[in-house]
This record gives sequence, structure tokens and C-alpha cells, in this order.
Amino acid sequence: AERDAAAAAYFARSAEDWDRVRALHLPDADIEAAMRAAAGPGPFDLMVDVGVGTGQTIAAFADRIRRAEGFDLSRPMLAVARARLEANPALAEVGVRIRLGDIYDPPVTPGTADLVTVQQVLHFLSEPARAVEAAAGLLSPGGVLVIVDFAPHHLEFLRTAHAHRRLGFSAGEVSGWLSAAGLEAVRTKVLGTPPAHEDAGQGLQVLVWSARRPVKPKKRGSVGS
Repeated sequence: AERDAAAAAYFARSAEDWDRVRALHLPDADIEAAMRAAAGPGPFDLMVDVGVGTGQTIAAFADRIRRAEGFDLSRPMLAVARARLEANPALAEVGVRIRLGDIYDPPVTPGTADLVTVQQVLHFLSEPARAVEAAAGLLSPGGVLVIVDFAPHHLEFLRTAHAHRRLGFSAGEVSGWLSAAGLEAVRTKVLGTPPAHEDAGQGLQVLVWSARRPVKPKKRGSVGS
């Protein structure tokens, strides 16, 4: 509970300066390009961004989506996301809805999203596997889940200075959660190189996982029907 409260306070402090904090790691353009490649060309009728932050991930998919929903538990983050997305001309024809919501109990109808994204969220959570299961539940048949997070590392300052609960995830760890959630075609891409030493603030490796909700085959009619 103390760590959850500390994380909430961290996001409240960091909302206005969140993009600078993210710049400590890999360039956003590289991560977004990898996410777009993992998701596929679309178009996606409904995109759901879990832990929407400042809305940057939704903006990165502006040309491939018809509607988007993003949710977060940080009200300051939501305020920044709404302002950013409303001012983005690339989203003028996209129906975007940003609201308060719990990652473990998403405020989105299950089985309705063509694309679900979870970018740099899992390492803040006490139960990341449960969050993956909840995100997978939002997918419609054939829908794609794309997750971005750090590979395992030893940068302890990220716990104290940036409220990280987990110091990265192995490729197999998250892949196992995706498979357990009933998804298939699980793929992983590695971006970047490990830091040269434990005090480095840059050079963290990032992993991009993608998986798809199976499409159930249509039942054939019985003989003579």
C-alpha cells in the first residue's frame, strides 16, 4: 500500500514533465515505430491504451485508428493527455475518449478492442501478470495486444527516484502471461543495448511483445442441413 501511494504521488509530481522523464530511456520514435510494426497496418476500429499517461501512444497510432479510449488512475496525467490529444490535428477525425480507470478493472467493455497497448506501465505495478490478463480480456477475436517494457536491469535508482516496482521483465516472463491469457502468435522484439554500468541513466533495453486473440473457426452445419 505504501508503494502504491508513493507511485501515485510520483505520477502527480511528474505529469507535466513526463516526456522529459521518458527521454531518460530509448527515443520515443524508435519505440513507437516498433509498436506500429508489431500491431500491423490496421485500420483499427477501436484502440485502447492502458495507462494512457500523456496520450503519446494514442497519438502515435493516429493514422491507423477510428476510435481510441485511454484510461489511467492519475488525474494529473489524464489532464495532460486530454489537452495534448485535443490539440493534435492528426486526431481531428478520430473519436478519442480519456477517462479515469483501474488497470485491473478496465472501464472498457471486454472483447471490443482491435488493438490494446500497454507502454511502460507494468514495471510500476504490484501485479503485472494480472494487468496483462485484464488487458488481454479487452481484445476482440483477431485483436492485437502490444506491450512495451524494460528488459531486466540493475538500475536501483529507478525504484527510489522513479517509483519502479520491478526492474524489468524477461522475454519469457511476459510471453508466458500472454499465452496464459489465451493469446497466440506471441512475438518479442529487443530494442537498445544494456547500460554500460549500473549508474547509467540511458541505454536500457526495451522489449516489445505482441500477441493476438484467436479467431474461433465458424461451426459447420451438420450433414443434410
